[in-house]
Amino acid sequence: VIVAQVEVVGKVGVVARAVIDVHDTTPPSVVSANIVKGLGIAKVQFSEPVTRASAENVGNYKFSSGTTVTSASLDPDLRTVQITLDRSLTSAEPEKITVSGVKDRAHTPNVASATVDLTERGAVFTSPALEPKVSRVFDSVKGLPIHHGEAWTLNLFCKIDQQPADRTLIAGFGRSRDGRDGTGRYFTKFPDGINFWVANRDVMTQTQLDIGKWQMLTATYDGKNLSLYKNGVKIADEAVALEDDVSQIRVMPLDAWERERRFGGEVQELTVWDLDLPPGAVRRLWEGRTLK
Repeated sequence: VIVAQVEVVGKVGVVARAVIDVHDTTPPSVVSANIVKGLGIAKVQFSEPVTRASAENVGNYKFSSGTTVTSASLDPDLRTVQITLDRSLTSAEPEKITVSGVKDRAHTPNVASATVDLTERGAVFTSPALEPKVSRVFDSVKGLPIHHGEAWTLNLFCKIDQQPADRTLIAGFGRSRDGRDGTGRYFTKFPDGINFWVANRDVMTQTQLDIGKWQMLTATYDGKNLSLYKNGVKIADEAVALEDDVSQIRVMPLDAWERERRFGGEVQELTVWDLDLPPGAVRRLWEGRTLK
């Protein structure tokens, strides 16, 4: 480190030099650990960035139930690991995870070693049976992730006999009227195909809705990036800034603009989670579907 005294006129005065030798001896700790038993996935967040090789080594994670870890993926933040298990868990017993061998990025790496309780997570809303071509509204949904920066997942199944008119809302949550930028989280049909409508911040695709068969539409949001899936396959990914919204879920509402178009198909099994499901979990939703 070099520090210099500089006078008002720009003249450099006394200059001091010092060498600071930093030795990081603190290992990464687990700051949060969550599990969605029904989907067989878990998420572990560390206190600092960790190395990809150690974080994605499945042998570094052991679950108290003995279930096998099939994959571990480090997120771009270098602190969060998405873990996929070989099966869903049905036991009501609390689950623990033991983490070992995960290294930080210090010059001489420090190694994590901890056993922590996993917090069980699930859906904050699952729709009842829905009637074809009938609009539904669910108000004041407890725990609905409607605030700026909150993570969430929206998943639904829909079926059509013919393509809806352009700019038709299918289902989603938040405001269903245009006018406030960054509000509304709705699957829609636009001229180019499936669209996720957020007022003036849409995520568009060129993937079309299928006619005459059930299809699964999924949107995941990590607080910054919005990803779209059809039948478990990612079709879009884009950075989107979402604003605070209203705690309301709408199925087949009137369109957000002229208030004259309504989805004329079927929607079933609409579910919202207060976390962003990883791609592997989205695939499991599709593989485990009952509507075919």
